Amino acid sequence: MASKFIGLRISEDEEVLLNELVEATKKTKSGIIREAISQYLEDASDYIEGLKVLNSNKKRYSLEEAEQLLKG
Repeated sequence: MASKFIGLRISEDEEVLLNELVEATKKTKSGIIREAISQYLEDASDYIEGLKVLNSNKKRYSLEEAEQLLKG
């Protein structure tokens, strides 16, 4: 997949934390930011899918009901 350049502004506090991560992990700033964006997008996608299920008319089960169904 081709990569695209995106510029962004961060606060001084965020820059300090980012620099600490760079030192601790020996990763590049771009690598750390890329990983953070990727994780955020994955989490947001999961959240959206959860909302779709929540707002659907499909039956939902409590933990106890699910356990009983799995036990057979």
